[in-house]
Amino acid sequence: MPGESGVCAENTAKKYNISREEQDEYAIRSYKLSQQAAASGLFGKEITSVEITRKKGDPVVITEDEEYKKVNFDKFKTLRTVFQKDGTVTAANASTLNDGAAALVLMTASAAKRLNVTPLAKIIAFADAAIAPIDFPTAPAYAVPKDILRVNGGAVSIGHPIGMSGARITGHMVHNLLPGKFGMAAICNGGVELQPS
Repeated sequence: MPGESGVCAENTAKKYNISREEQDEYAIRSYKLSQQAAASGLFGKEITSVEITRKKGDPVVITEDEEYKKVNFDKFKTLRTVFQKDGTVTAANASTLNDGAAALVLMTASAAKRLNVTPLAKIIAFADAAIAPIDFPTAPAYAVPKDILRVNGGAVSIGHPIGMSGARITGHMVHNLLPGKFGMAAICNGGVELQPS
């Protein structure tokens, strides 16, 4: 799957004429937005500390996403492409693969009332933009017009375990919504969207 995702990204770059430089700039922007969001405490409400036991030594406690701290902006222009010989996708401008998890609790309004739970948000609509699996990197573009896009970094700069994107993006949006306001979360389809034949 990870290798396939990079090949799909190369296909998208070629199809839409997205240069290596544009991808690097987008990735750098993502890292900087994540760094700013973390520095301002924006992720604090949505991160739970995790203690990792080691064979030797004291346990390690992880209290924040670490990916955005690992970036070396000077290396962006010098890295080789990783999926195609004369491609555009590098380890720096591609989505990272990391350990991590995200969770959400979904329930009906009647269940929340019965359990005396106050919801953080209400889902009022959802949709899916089915596209060919090779085009999965463009799926969010069908949902969110670029002129209303406002993010605090994304899959390039924030830990990105496969299968947790929806919960992470939705959870982040929910924790940053102002009362009475609306939000929209969109992710790629991960290259495994099923389509009728």
